[in-house]
Amino acid sequence: MDQITEKQALQKAIAWFGDRGAQKRFARALGKSDMVISNWLKRRLPAENVLDVERVSGYSVTRHELRPDLYPLDFHCECPGCLTKKQAA
Repeated sequence: MDQITEKQALQKAIAWFGDRGAQKRFARALGKSDMVISNWLKRRLPAENVLDVERVSGYSVTRHELRPDLYPLDFHCECPGCLTKKQAA
């Protein structure tokens, strides 16, 4: 798995929703406002939202990338995001 920063992982999750208006669609999928997402990008994704972000982004990013402090990478991980990436490889 490539090493990316937490912010890059969140940006990747947003980008999964396309180009123009991606952040708004991302926010709507999570039931959040654009301002909340902007705050996440400036600060940090709260722990209680990690699994929802992973899910709504189609597992394009994993919980390990979004918050490695909470979800350290285990090479035998069976979380949906890791399984998706293993199947694609």
